[in-house]
Amino acid sequence: MSIIMDRSALGRYADCPHQASLCIKHNIPLNDRLPVGGVLGHDVIDKAFKKHCIDQPDGGKVYELDKVAQTVVDELPKTRPDLSKDVVEGCKYAGDVIAGLANIPIVGVEMQTEATITPEEFKEKLGFITDQTVTITQCFDLVQYGTNSLHYRDWKTGYKKRTRADAEEEFQSACGAWLLMRNYDGVKTTADGQILPKIDTIHVWYHELRWRTTAYARFDRSSEDPAQSHLTTFKLLEYRILSAAKLWLEGSDEAWPEPKKCGFCSAVTKCKLADWTIKEVADNPSKYVDCYVAIKAKSTAMYKALKSFHQGYGRIEGSEVAFDWKPSPKYIPKIMPKVNKGPVDEDIDSFFK
Repeated sequence: MSIIMDRSALGRYADCPHQASLCIKHNIPLNDRLPVGGVLGHDVIDKAFKKHCIDQPDGGKVYELDKVAQTVVDELPKTRPDLSKDVVEGCKYAGDVIAGLANIPIVGVEMQTEATITPEEFKEKLGFITDQTVTITQCFDLVQYGTNSLHYRDWKTGYKKRTRADAEEEFQSACGAWLLMRNYDGVKTTADGQILPKIDTIHVWYHELRWRTTAYARFDRSSEDPAQSHLTTFKLLEYRILSAAKLWLEGSDEAWPEPKKCGFCSAVTKCKLADWTIKEVADNPSKYVDCYVAIKAKSTAMYKALKSFHQGYGRIEGSEVAFDWKPSPKYIPKIMPKVNKGPVDEDIDSFFK
C-alpha cells in the first residue's frame, strides 16, 4: 500500500521537519495562513473554468477563456461584502492574465498529477532502505503546452511577493517541474493509452494577485550544474523530492530556522526553539542564533494576533503595560504604559513591528 504525500505537506518537510511534525501533531491545516479572500479567489477562478468548459468528442476540453476571465472579474465581488479592495483588484488582474492566454493550448485545469517512488528507487538513488512505496501528488492550477515545453501557472493570493530567485528556489516549483518532467517523458501514457510527449522545459509562473505581479522560473531537463557537470536539472530536482520524502518516512523532527521560513511558518508559536530558556550566548552560540530567529518570528505572529484582537475589541490591558493605539494617520498599536498613552521603550517596541 502506497503512502500518499501531497506536495504541500511534503514541502513542510523540505523547509523544516520540525514544522511538519508540529503541523501533524496539532492538526494545523495546510492553508491556515491563506487569507479568506485568497480562498474565495481560488474558488471563483476554479468555478469559472468549469463553467466555460466545452467537452469535445475525443474526450478533450476547450475553455472559453474570454468568458472565464469576465466571470472571474464579475463574480468575486458578489461572494462577500467585506472583501478588501486589493482582493477585488487582484481578481481583475487574474482576469487580464487569463484573457491573455487565449491562444495557448491548455493541457489541464486543476490538474492532479502523481508519481510513485518504490523502495528499490529509494535504495538506488539515496541509499535509503525502506519497505514503503510512496506516491507524490500535486494539483496544478493551470498547465498549457509551449514549444517542447509546458507552462505551469499558479494563482497566488497571499501576501508573499517573490523574486525570480524565490520562484526558482520554492519547493512547489521543484516538485511541479519534476512531476511534469517525470510524467512527460515520451514513454508514459494517459488513461486512454496515448503516449505523453517528452517535455524538456518547464516554465513556472506565479501570478501574485494581491500585488498584480508575476514571478517566473524555468527548469530545463538536461541542463547541468556548473559545479557538478554530471548532475542534470532533472536529477537535482529528483534528489530534492526524494530527500524530503525520506525525512517524512523517518519521522524527522529537526528544526531548520531561517528568517524567511519562520516568518511564514504555520507552527512558529509552538516551535521548540521559540520556547528555549534564555542562556548565555557563549554556552551555545549556534543554538542561540537558531532560537533568536524562531523567537523573533513567534513575536511577529503574536503582534499580528494582538493587532487583530485590538481592532475588534480595543485596548488590551497587561499586568504592567497595555497594548493600544495612539490616534495617528497610520494604525500601529504599541506597548504602552497603563497610566499614559505614550509608548514605553522604542527599542522594545520596535521589536514587535
